[in-house]
Amino acid sequence: MAGPCLSSGGPGFKHPKTLHELGRESLVFTGRSKMSLARKMFFKALSQNAIPASAFFKLPPGRVVEIGVQIEL
Repeated sequence: MAGPCLSSGGPGFKHPKTLHELGRESLVFTGRSKMSLARKMFFKALSQNAIPASAFFKLPPGRVVEIGVQIEL
């Protein structure tokens, strides 16, 4: 029963007025972790090469709010 409602966007769903909230992490090198430098660099390279969520889901740029946090490596 929910399938047709969800596929049509639901009752009263207006895509042009929708705001999307995304999280973003940025990696920062510090000397405080026990992770080796090679692992830090590998992890950071994987993180930087990942496609952003807004591009993956094809969200309109004017309707996206990104909230970020820095993660110490």
